[in-house]
Amino acid sequence: AAAPDTSSAGPLSSLMFQGSVPGEFLVPEESRARVDSLIHLPAAERVMPRGLELIWGAQTQSLGGRAYRPIYAVDRRAIITGDQLSDAKAAIDPLTGGAIVQFTLTRAGGRIFSRETARHINDHMAIILDGRVESQPPVIQGQIGRNGQITLGNANLQEAQDLALVLRAGALPAPLHIVEERTVGATLGEDSIHKGFTAIIVGTVAVILIMAVYY
Repeated sequence: AAAPDTSSAGPLSSLMFQGSVPGEFLVPEESRARVDSLIHLPAAERVMPRGLELIWGAQTQSLGGRAYRPIYAVDRRAIITGDQLSDAKAAIDPLTGGAIVQFTLTRAGGRIFSRETARHINDHMAIILDGRVESQPPVIQGQIGRNGQITLGNANLQEAQDLALVLRAGALPAPLHIVEERTVGATLGEDSIHKGFTAIIVGTVAVILIMAVYY
């Protein structure tokens, strides 16, 4: 996908620069709040190609001892969503020794993913959870059906396990059920106050009696 032209977006061009993958821009962490406000201005939205949006990365990147927050230009329309994912687990690629995440999709999700990945070979695929891009988007190296793997480059096994956990969490349905509902009236609070005073008085008298008997 095409990336936004930040050179025509005024102050944005001085606060963000191109990252290591297409559509990735790096923002100094201390400038994140300012950039976040600027990208929602009409002038910045006008330079965004149609169908794209800017989404912040979930993790910071360290360059030269300075923390940067990546922001990505991604398609507004997702290829697949979490409800089309069946499973995800971390592993080590026996050929490269690098960390990977193996995933399995539902049949319907597999058909959609196969069609769309065939159209986007050599493009980068962003994984988004809770409005944040999880890790740097990997490259789609070939057509992917129900089963595929995400190659994480220099990431370690722990990072792959974290990503697999995030993917599985996004695939889990979380319905809300009311187990119990109670209504507490004002008289219940008044009754609790009276009982509290009674307990204090009884306790004080008991302590006095015990001390009188003991001494």
